[in-house]
Amino acid sequence: MVAMLRPREPRYLISPVINKTDEIPGTAMYDRIMAINAQLQSTYGDKFSDYRTWMIQHGLAQAGITPTTQDLTDIANDTIPTSLRADSTHLNDAGYDMKSLFQANEITSRGW
Repeated sequence: MVAMLRPREPRYLISPVINKTDEIPGTAMYDRIMAINAQLQSTYGDKFSDYRTWMIQHGLAQAGITPTTQDLTDIANDTIPTSLRADSTHLNDAGYDMKSLFQANEITSRGW
């Protein structure tokens, strides 16, 4: 898809693969997802928009949510906190709001 954009449209962002709550460090799927994200970062450089890591580190605070015990466990397991998820995979409204905030800031900071 990116090849179809260049050079006509140089403005695009590549999103990471996010891990489910059971895909934590030490599991094969976590390692696979991290390898994919590392490859995306390597291939697309500053076009890689890593909202996954930002949401783990800052999403709850930005959403004004006090972390629960489960959220703290999720953060320690390098996965998006439960308070930002609808289930083990998908974001809830607060999670999508935070993803949108991050991506809007990425776009604005690039002057797009």
